[in-house]
Amino acid sequence: MSVLNLVEDNSNNMYVKHSWAMGRFVNSSDEPYDFKHFVVDLDFRTGFTKWVDQQKFSVWDTKPGVKPDNWRELVQDDYKRSFWCRIYVKDVGVLIWERNGRPELEVFDQMITEAWATKDDNPGKVPVFEYEGAEKVKYGMASGYQAKIKFVKWTDRPADFDDLPPAPTAEDSDLDEGIPF
Repeated sequence: MSVLNLVEDNSNNMYVKHSWAMGRFVNSSDEPYDFKHFVVDLDFRTGFTKWVDQQKFSVWDTKPGVKPDNWRELVQDDYKRSFWCRIYVKDVGVLIWERNGRPELEVFDQMITEAWATKDDNPGKVPVFEYEGAEKVKYGMASGYQAKIKFVKWTDRPADFDDLPPAPTAEDSDLDEGIPF
């Protein structure tokens, strides 16, 4: 029995993505999830992310949707627009949805924009969304499936959101010489 339990658990399955090829939500092992409704924690992040040799580098916006002044330099350095959020699915629990692919960026932007219109009328609540399946789309030469998600209503924040790790910080600039202590 492992003391650290580094390879025996399913910790990577706390991540969710919408599979471009399969047309459904899956975990990091591409095992499908079967859910229709979910809520989004409003403590989400938008920013820029790039991958180098399987290592992720992110620069988060200080305010969701507001690009940093150096965003053009980030794009020239191969950073792509991205988002990070926590979602709650009943009978599954809390999942992390973090992506930088255009289909999921468009869907996340559309669904949050739709909910945001009534956010101020619903303080302390979280938006509920309905996954309606996927539709085949084409980007350039590639085609695949984009999620169809609609805003349903606002609801009380599930207690499970309170047991989460903190969201990533805007930048490492808050660190004293790179040391967080």
